[in-house]
Amino acid sequence: GNVGVCASQLKSGDTLLAANGSLLEISEITRIEYNKTVYNLILSGCDKHYLVANGFYAGDFLEQNEIDRYKPTSADIEYAAQVAREFAHLKEAS
Repeated sequence: GNVGVCASQLKSGDTLLAANGSLLEISEITRIEYNKTVYNLILSGCDKHYLVANGFYAGDFLEQNEIDRYKPTSADIEYAAQVAREFAHLKEAS
């Protein structure tokens, strides 16, 4: 699957990192018209600019605009999945 790509570049068969740490395969992509307000968020107070959107990790405005400059390694992906699993475990324990 693709890592660090714009949503418009995703395709069936690619995988996404879910908030619980699992990797889920995209089975189908459907484009829909959306004529409502869309907000671009910029996170502060941390060195990573990721947030959970609809159960999946997504980059904030700064991260999305850095995609072409940084390509995560497989070690980066595994580390992100490990952190997500740890957060999910902590959430379940609380």
